[in-house]
Amino acid sequence: NSGNISITLTRQGAANENKYGFNLIGNPYTAYLDWKLVSAANTSKMPTTTMWYRTKVSGSWAFSTVDGLGNKVPANVSDLIPPMQAFWVRAITVGSSTLELTTAMVAHDNTSTNKLKAPAASTTERTKIRLQVSNGTNTDELLIYTDAQATNSFDMYDSPKMSNNDPNIPEISTIVGSESLVINGLNDLVLDTE
Repeated sequence: NSGNISITLTRQGAANENKYGFNLIGNPYTAYLDWKLVSAANTSKMPTTTMWYRTKVSGSWAFSTVDGLGNKVPANVSDLIPPMQAFWVRAITVGSSTLELTTAMVAHDNTSTNKLKAPAASTTERTKIRLQVSNGTNTDELLIYTDAQATNSFDMYDSPKMSNNDPNIPEISTIVGSESLVINGLNDLVLDTE
């Protein structure tokens, strides 16, 4: 594929129903797709700037989560979507809407190992709190961070948790309203915040 690509997103059920609106799509380009650019151009079509994909870690499948600012859980995943990689986005509109992709959103990555993993954490990242839970075999991670544009309620800076629905795999998340979050973007963290 080359040039601009439009992908139809569909949603059934009301906008406040947690399990509706997820669409599995793939990067249609033969280059990496920069999620930060994709989410910035399509904010009106999604309730958050989040994308998810599944990857196998230590023999188990887990959801990796990336938001539109490049925040990631777990920390070592990339916001560059490899060519033809499948990923989930969530539509906000009941019915259908269109996710717009352009060649200006493609990027190049020279990582020589697993293309879903970034080689090292950036030294210019925001201050973040990462929490992990493990049963000795499987590990799950949660990210809490602050951003001046975020609110302390559910907004575009939050990423809902994709659950494995397996009681043998530990999971950790925060709750905001009725949403279970894996990335929780807050405006500020004042002393004694629960």
